[in-house]
Amino acid sequence: MSLQVADTFKGCVAQVEALNEALGPPMTQRAKGQFEVEVEAAGEGTFTLRYDDGVLTGKKGFAKGDPLLSAAIPKGGWPFLQRLLQAAVDGFPNAPQLARRQAIGRELPAADLQALLDGVSKLRDVRFDITLSGAGPKGKATYAIARGLLDEATREVKVQLNAERIERVLDGGSVEALRAAKV
Repeated sequence: MSLQVADTFKGCVAQVEALNEALGPPMTQRAKGQFEVEVEAAGEGTFTLRYDDGVLTGKKGFAKGDPLLSAAIPKGGWPFLQRLLQAAVDGFPNAPQLARRQAIGRELPAADLQALLDGVSKLRDVRFDITLSGAGPKGKATYAIARGLLDEATREVKVQLNAERIERVLDGGSVEALRAAKV
């Protein structure tokens, strides 16, 4: 039986080590480095994920310093992310295009992943607000992710997409449907 992603973000943080093993590349192919990701899950609190040379751990509370990344999950926004994460853990059984892309990503050499981490580290003060219509309890949910702290970002990119398009891709539709995002 596959790992079941928790129905709360807090529960997900408690299982982050198992998720890291299920989704990450083999330990020998992981990037080296230490950083934290701070996540504010509305209604649940603030949590920190710590990456340390390939090992991921999680705890309730704020990052010790400035996190590499920070994110916000809106109230009622976790169930949509849970479905995405569960599909990834299961290997995208209904979405062969995503399954192939996931397999390619897990086979990347450590040097490529290190270059990606180094590149993200050089970004400054950028924030992405992703608004999904058809998600969340009010039919619309805005998720945010930033390099650094969310409230200190000076450059913002806003993305709008219909959650149904993502659902269709998870159910085997073409990833081309995601090109309909408004940026």
